[in-house]
Amino acid sequence: MKYPKPVILLFLLSLFSSSACATDYFVATDGNNNNDGTSLNSPWRTLVYAASSQLVNPGDTVYVKAGMTDDEVYTGNVIFTRGGTSGNPVTFEGYTNTPGDAPDINYQLNDALQAQMMPLFRGGNRAAGVAFDIQAPYVTIRNFQITEYSVAVQSWGVDYHHAAIENIIAVSLGALGGAGGYEYSGKGISLTHSSNNHIKNCIIVNANAEGISLVGNENLIENTRIYSSEVDESTGAVGTVYYIVIKGNNNIVRGCYAERIVPDVVYNDPGYPHVGAGIGFKESAENNLVEDCVAKNLSAGFYVRWVGARNNIFRRCRAYGPEFKYVNYTNNSSGGGVSAVTVQRIIYLNHALQRAVPLQCHFIEVPQKVQRIILIMPRLITVL
Repeated sequence: MKYPKPVILLFLLSLFSSSACATDYFVATDGNNNNDGTSLNSPWRTLVYAASSQLVNPGDTVYVKAGMTDDEVYTGNVIFTRGGTSGNPVTFEGYTNTPGDAPDINYQLNDALQAQMMPLFRGGNRAAGVAFDIQAPYVTIRNFQITEYSVAVQSWGVDYHHAAIENIIAVSLGALGGAGGYEYSGKGISLTHSSNNHIKNCIIVNANAEGISLVGNENLIENTRIYSSEVDESTGAVGTVYYIVIKGNNNIVRGCYAERIVPDVVYNDPGYPHVGAGIGFKESAENNLVEDCVAKNLSAGFYVRWVGARNNIFRRCRAYGPEFKYVNYTNNSSGGGVSAVTVQRIIYLNHALQRAVPLQCHFIEVPQKVQRIILIMPRLITVL
């Protein structure tokens, strides 16, 4: 059968991905939002403008330049309304000198943020504001620094899915203090009713409620570090409450690290209300996996809480700490507790810590499936 030439032409055109027509846009601190944004010589001024520009389409990339000096920072609340499609995300990518370069993110705890290394967003009020608000599907965000907001990155809604959040450094989020010892304020990355997202190679420091909070399914968190090092001795506030908390199904946490770093006074004084829960699940969380993760100096290094949490697995994880529970299973509601938790090769170590506290570790409730729990203490090795 012979097809007319117009039909053949349309077929050939359909073979080309829309990414073949993708456009690169540019943002810099010396730019102007009246520019066309399509070259290094005519960049836009703000990511706030670029993230909602009608010019940005699936497959496009917006490159955001680091500051020329450490005083050149970005501000504002960025709302990403320009999304992509499967195979053609919209990408917002920070860079140092040349678009596409790989900024050095060898960040260590207490390092100063450097606006010349990666684009730095400074909110100026850690008790208010969201730095990055994702309100579109298939959005990729990578290579940014964020500080002094209430929330660094958030998404809220089932229509906002398949986000990729990579190489984000988020520091000093949420107020510290408040009545009763702490104010539940501040989140690093919070994705609610959102699924199929990927969080990778991020660092979150002093998010004074939750480091990463996911409410959704089929998400992946990997190679991400979360620290808390603040303490308000006048109120007893000690910062991050949940380092990674997931409420959903079929999520994976892999190769992540959670650590509390606070003065010895916190460990020795029972008046301090909370020293943090590490990596785990709450509410109706089912069929989730945590593997190859580390938790240090937390009241519950790994945890499962509330009725409805079942069939979750912890595999090849390590918990370091003095007197705190390395794996915590609790029931906060009547009518039954967590069920069908599998623990595979969890190692608890406290011999490396030099703290004047009793050496204790225990389960609140023994899970149904325990495989090779190893406790390592001075002169004592026990395999359960």
